[in-house]
Amino acid sequence: MLIRFLAALLLLCGSAFAQVPATITANIDNAPAWQASHTYATPGNEVSNTGGSGVAGTRGYKNISIGSCVSAGSGGPTGTGASIADGTCTWKYQTDIDYTSIIQYNQLGIPTLAVPLPWTTGTAYNKNDTVINLVGGLVYGYVATNAATSGATAPTCTSGTCSDGAVTWQEAQAVASSPILQTTGYITSGTLTVTGSTTGIAANSQQIIVGPGMAYNTMITTGSGSTWATLPSSQTVGSSGSPIPIWVFGSICGSHGGGAVNRMVGNYVGVLWNGAEYVDDGNNIASWPPYPIVGSSGVLATWHNSVGLGSGCGEGMPINVAYAPYTTTLTVAAGESIADLAQSAFALQYAQADGVAIRCSNTTGGTMGQNCMYLGDGSVRLSRIQLKAHDNGIYQAGGLIDQVLVDAPSATGTGIFTDFEGVIANSVIYAGEIGLAAKYRNLFINDTVFGYTGAAVGIYFADHQDNAETGASTLRNTAVFGFTYGCGTVASQPTNGFETAQVASDYNATDVTSGGSQSGTSFSFTSSNLFGSSSALSISCPGTHTLFSTPFTTANFTNVTSGSFDARLVTGSALQGAGLAAGTFTFTADEANGSNVLLNNGETCSPGQSPFYGKPSCPYMGVGVSGTGIPGGTKVTFNGSVIVPFLPTGVTLNANATATQATQSFTGSYDPIQATDLYSNTRSTYDIGAAQLAIIGPVSGGRHLFR
Repeated sequence: MLIRFLAALLLLCGSAFAQVPATITANIDNAPAWQASHTYATPGNEVSNTGGSGVAGTRGYKNISIGSCVSAGSGGPTGTGASIADGTCTWKYQTDIDYTSIIQYNQLGIPTLAVPLPWTTGTAYNKNDTVINLVGGLVYGYVATNAATSGATAPTCTSGTCSDGAVTWQEAQAVASSPILQTTGYITSGTLTVTGSTTGIAANSQQIIVGPGMAYNTMITTGSGSTWATLPSSQTVGSSGSPIPIWVFGSICGSHGGGAVNRMVGNYVGVLWNGAEYVDDGNNIASWPPYPIVGSSGVLATWHNSVGLGSGCGEGMPINVAYAPYTTTLTVAAGESIADLAQSAFALQYAQADGVAIRCSNTTGGTMGQNCMYLGDGSVRLSRIQLKAHDNGIYQAGGLIDQVLVDAPSATGTGIFTDFEGVIANSVIYAGEIGLAAKYRNLFINDTVFGYTGAAVGIYFADHQDNAETGASTLRNTAVFGFTYGCGTVASQPTNGFETAQVASDYNATDVTSGGSQSGTSFSFTSSNLFGSSSALSISCPGTHTLFSTPFTTANFTNVTSGSFDARLVTGSALQGAGLAAGTFTFTADEANGSNVLLNNGETCSPGQSPFYGKPSCPYMGVGVSGTGIPGGTKVTFNGSVIVPFLPTGVTLNANATATQATQSFTGSYDPIQATDLYSNTRSTYDIGAAQLAIIGPVSGGRHLFR
């Protein structure tokens, strides 16, 4: 809800730019180091060896030998060839490696913790590090293209690249209006002592301050003169003998200045390679909680675009954030994912050998339970990954999960819990208790959800599906099998309907009935770590064309045995061809060119939902957008409260970002989400669920069959 609230109240600051934002791509590969005179018995092994220009200074190689082989006594594979001799082994170059674990990428690659800081001379920078610098009254972001200790000249280019004498910097985009003040000082136990100018600092201002070593979202609260209290209240940075440079930006709310610095300088893409299973052993994925609400979640991507609300912010108050809606994507290299499988050759279940795999076994729960992955942002996309959780699979607060397999076999396990305006598409979920859970308005489309023996409910609406502020969820073309109850909701928050304005909840399939015990029956479940209450009520799964009482047998699926599920359809399955494309819909919104945004008119887009939700709804992330001035292929890249197509350089729309321009009509299309299935095959028919009928042989670009 925080991301939605920020977006809905957004006030764009600074000048308008029509630049294409930088995309910062990092390759993540945890392949073990190459070993001399070693017998590699399994073709497809991946190893790392020295060389390359990546941050880690290593390269990844895949074993393409036929049968067992023995490596050379020294050296190992080098170069970027497709067939590299090494003893009796043959290797294929994969990638230059930037990070050897997901946690390294979280901490260093995407700025969930690494806030862009002012450039400084004599500083050791890594490739992909980001800095900011004040140029012509605007703060520009820069990305390091090489690793070196910075020279004497700060980067000042407003396009292309420039060097500081050692590091070459790629200009990313202007990310903020100018700071109110550039000064010096230090922080001791949350108290800021300013050793330079204090002009422009205001008490109770929630002004953001940025400096080397400072925590994310450090802000001024109270004080006067040269002494100020800050949040967080516990940090110590710099000292009286070694003050640090400090940039003071405007308040995040109210009227104290002109806007805070953005938290990103471009789009971030983390590409995972299948070196070995990524495990939460403290090296690959660690349980590190930058924010109290995260508990001990493993993989984190959260709050990277916006600043947290201070105590002085109120409903309807402008949020003065110099906002650029960049995205973070965690995905898998081509040929390395479950989406590249030969459909007839591999069971559709969690298996590390079948593609990049993330496994969480940490048993320590936090305030939101043990979530293997926490995606707390409306512009995060997760795709082509398989994940096995000890307890809950993924917590999602908006964004897009696509072509993902989640296995949460625990008796208290929830496959995916999504908060607000999240999309889960073309994905397979196995769960021990709850398959998919929604709190507010979310979209589940072309998913397959299986319950282990004793699982409680397939689709659970945790709260507010009858809420006049947020609207209802959509369930479409989704298979829900193996649960005691197909759909359910919190007993105190009954669901009054499903969204019909954009796309009707329909064309689903389930093994439960449409009435009887499936409508109005009270039940409970044992896991309350996500929802706060285990008192639930069954509701009938939606859809006049939904297939109820469909047998959960091998007449429809490849394997329905709990513990060895295989969600692939079989020839003659009742789900084959029983779905339907969602099609297109029309909506109205304002256009703004400042950050290539279609801005909702103060609250949300039109038309509204029905039958009970009076307010309108913007399209979800991933939905196609077309209309006057919108280039072909444009998609929604932020969650549904704000539409964010990144437009090519030179495209000029309404540059008024304050929502005073008359609204215009646009067309939304679900084709970008629905057009391909879990295996990236074009849907010739709309089968219900994530995967179409299994085909013979590998798909285009598929994995080597020996994997």
